[in-house]
Amino acid sequence: METTKVLLNKVFTIMSRIPRYAIIEGKRQPPPSCPSLMRNAMNFEPEKDDIFVVAYPKCGTTLVTQINSPPRQKSQKIPKPRCFKTHLPLNLLNLSREAKYIYVARNPADCLVSHYHHARFFPIYFFSDGTLDEMFEMFIKGEVESDDYFDHLLSGYDRRNEPNTLFLTYESILADRRGACLQIARFLGEEHYTNLLKMTK
Repeated sequence: METTKVLLNKVFTIMSRIPRYAIIEGKRQPPPSCPSLMRNAMNFEPEKDDIFVVAYPKCGTTLVTQINSPPRQKSQKIPKPRCFKTHLPLNLLNLSREAKYIYVARNPADCLVSHYHHARFFPIYFFSDGTLDEMFEMFIKGEVESDDYFDHLLSGYDRRNEPNTLFLTYESILADRRGACLQIARFLGEEHYTNLLKMTK
């Protein structure tokens, strides 16, 4: 008969092979996520010309946000037009016709590998001994941060023809960074496009 110590070791071994997530409103979020912040994000009322960069985790949210956001000190207020980034799918946001939405998609295979390294690197996930095969199984079942990749992708793809939505891919941005910047600028307004065109000539 196995001792308590042996059983506990087995339990902790199994737990260490499954990333830890916080479940908020039925959605998997990073372990330190705050429920009130997520609910505030879902109920946030956009203002005119607000820009939202939306992507599944590890798909280019930060890259596109940096393209859209001018450098500023932490003490400064967010300049207008305000730019926000989120991993929430578009169907969970309080959408506005007066705001603009940039959805970024990425090859799911690359997204999976990035998820794997991310979860192994940060101790809060308790996945330092996890394998890529284990992450793959969880990924295709939608049992990772932000749940199912393809459901999230459809929330952006279904709106790709809306006039206030720009659908981009991470790969196309890396393939032509200047072209992507100009495409984003034109989407945000002719003035942005014209100014950027002058700066890059």
